[in-house]
Amino acid sequence: MYWYGVPDSVTGANLATCIWTSQEHAREASKLPLHREAVRHAMDAYESFDLSRYAVVKRVGEEGVRIEPWRSGEAGGAIVGHG
Repeated sequence: MYWYGVPDSVTGANLATCIWTSQEHAREASKLPLHREAVRHAMDAYESFDLSRYAVVKRVGEEGVRIEPWRSGEAGGAIVGHG
């Protein structure tokens, strides 16, 4: 799942988010043509960007999801880019 926000009209800062069910799915998705195209657009659109990883966690019996710091080897996660 990809989400791309609207750049701030003054600073140009933006938040783009990609969510995958596993790190392996993320690796596979990065090989797809649309992902490559998105990366190409991002490289042209920003003078710099930061990449952060978080885990999107849903536990049995809990309502909603939580965003937690990424720990290597976890099943799923969100990759958050700040342009």
